[in-house]
Amino acid sequence: MALNIEKYKTLILEEKARLEADRQSLRDSERAGEDMGDITMSDPNHPGDSATETFEMGKDMALVAGLDAQLTQINNAIARIEAGTYGTCERCGKVIPEVRLNAIPYATLCIEDQEFVERIQ
Repeated sequence: MALNIEKYKTLILEEKARLEADRQSLRDSERAGEDMGDITMSDPNHPGDSATETFEMGKDMALVAGLDAQLTQINNAIARIEAGTYGTCERCGKVIPEVRLNAIPYATLCIEDQEFVERIQ
């Protein structure tokens, strides 16, 4: 049975839009934090405030990096759709089961090969 490529393309594009919105929201909150500078209700130079701000900035940067990685996978899936190779395992060449693509529409490996790669890492 052939894959419904349009179904997966729609899922991928919806996920891309959601991730881009999340990324923009994080970027906006980073800018809002920069705009506030060192303004606090009490001592503007309190080390606890600096530590909290530093932690939050680091956390947001890590979240953005994770979103960027997912967006790269999604863009690669879109390229595979356009190339006609979507839904084929990049390691063994077999068809990736629909169950897997329903869970992770941008998957590049079948379940067996994904498990193998995770074991050797």
